Amino acid sequence: MTLVYLSILLIVIFSAIYLRQDLVSPSRIYLGVYSLLLVVYSLNLSRLQTPWSTTSSILFYGATGMFLFGNIAGSLVASAQNTGWTFSFKELKDRLHADAETVDWTWVYRVFFVSFSIFIISFLVSYAITGEIPMFSSNPDKSRIRFFLATGPTSHGLFFGPISMMIAAQILFLGRISKVKKRTCIFAFTLTLLLFLTLVTRFDLFRFIIFFVVIYHYASKNLNLKHIVSGFLVLLILFLAAFFVRANLDAVGTFNEMVKIKLPKNIAWASNIYAYVANNFWNFDFAVRKFVEGDNYYPFQYGVGLFRAPLYLTRLEGTLDLGYGFDTIMNESIQLVKGLNTTIYVWHLYKDFGITGVFLLSLFGGIFLSIFYQNFIRQPSVFLLGIWGIIVGIILLSYHVPLWEFWYIYLNLLMMAITFKRIRLF
Repeated sequence: MTLVYLSILLIVIFSAIYLRQDLVSPSRIYLGVYSLLLVVYSLNLSRLQTPWSTTSSILFYGATGMFLFGNIAGSLVASAQNTGWTFSFKELKDRLHADAETVDWTWVYRVFFVSFSIFIISFLVSYAITGEIPMFSSNPDKSRIRFFLATGPTSHGLFFGPISMMIAAQILFLGRISKVKKRTCIFAFTLTLLLFLTLVTRFDLFRFIIFFVVIYHYASKNLNLKHIVSGFLVLLILFLAAFFVRANLDAVGTFNEMVKIKLPKNIAWASNIYAYVANNFWNFDFAVRKFVEGDNYYPFQYGVGLFRAPLYLTRLEGTLDLGYGFDTIMNESIQLVKGLNTTIYVWHLYKDFGITGVFLLSLFGGIFLSIFYQNFIRQPSVFLLGIWGIIVGIILLSYHVPLWEFWYIYLNLLMMAITFKRIRLF
């Protein structure tokens, strides 16, 4: 199967580049990321891995098929409504830069500066309370959690760091502001990035990097093979850097024993990368065998997962989880190895609505994303570009966590609407 997944990955990349089509379309993103991850998973480097059950295969490939079918359906509807339209990178970029001329960049800069200030204040308050910065502490992983949970306001305020960097990326690529403001923006952006790196949290940095790449792709130069390889190497370096800061050599050895890795000792450190990819798939199959095919009972959540963000903000999430025996976002009941608690999006859809939910939500998600994407590339705007940059992150990271369950994704979307005056504060 490794060759099959590798073939799909290469076809997706080279067909887009050769035909000058958009590599950052919903179906290409989905096929690209899952074929890449399945190439890695199919190397079978852990003794924990077993062949997927028939039900696991039906659920995953069925969900994939429904998502792609939804993409095709949305594209066909858009094509029928816009006969004669053809995709052109040049036209898209020209129209995007034309829209940038209509944006109130003074307001955008103010929103950016307020977001930056909220992050800086939250960072300083958390540091004053905890007395340490995670990267430079004796136990960076535990320190990171204490830092984020120092106070209620700062635990939310720290998430203004990524959104301020997202707004800064749009200003730097498309903004019409003075040189002084642009230099100030670059300084604030750099400071935010450096401070966020000290929090040794990989996930939010990946979200920003994905957003940055999307902005670059549409506003500057469309992605090619060189960009893809370079981006992959940067992500790999960031992942390893954060891992080695957060772990020690003894922990690496213990981790290798825990995941029963089949690698030579001189490259055993790579087990962390492999396990963080593989565990999402083996947890999924483990959950299916345990709760779908096995005798263990799992209560359907009927939307608690799908709407976890508002339930979290209204403090109802914990009550529902405890009262009805639901898993939290940490997936306590389906960890094949303790501590590796993430799983692919299919299980999260199943948790809420069962097999029917897996297929229908994948279909509706495919249709919705396709319609949004088609509207964006046909009538591009700086605002829609920002929203699409966030959505691309949701698709890419769906193999790891369901971003739609996190409250700060809606904060990102809200701030984009405020930044480009789709929601007016006054």
